[in-house]
Amino acid sequence: MKYILIVQSSALHLYSIIEDCLEISRLENNKFKIYNEMFDVRGAFNEVGEIMKFQIEEKGLQLDLQIRNELPHRILSDMKRFKQVLYNLIGNSLKFTFTGTIKVVVDFIKETRELKAEVSDTGIGMDQSDLNKLFKFLSCLSKTKDINRGGMGLGL
Repeated sequence: MKYILIVQSSALHLYSIIEDCLEISRLENNKFKIYNEMFDVRGAFNEVGEIMKFQIEEKGLQLDLQIRNELPHRILSDMKRFKQVLYNLIGNSLKFTFTGTIKVVVDFIKETRELKAEVSDTGIGMDQSDLNKLFKFLSCLSKTKDINRGGMGLGL
């Protein structure tokens, strides 16, 4: 069973990388679309957590998933994008955390009707000067160049 989970996790990760590359092409060609649908946000969050949990535990880390009470059970949004953001944020956290915990909190801000996902970890952190590089295509943070040699630089 352990090896099946590894294969499944690896396949999902490869699929995610291919999707990220295709998304860049869609963005550049103005073909990117958001698909709003009603979905179980708690279920989607737990699904991402379960898939990432295996990789996190394999690395000897702890995963702390938290859902705030204000979070509705169903929301109108793009489930694929919601999950993609979580995978990317947790994946980056996993890449640069070597001991300790990765914590993910999902909340809903009633006043602004915003879904908020917050990921924190006990990893290496980043320099203030690197913040502007986070969302740039093919950029690398100075502190992580030697750690993430296999990264594609697709960014968040």
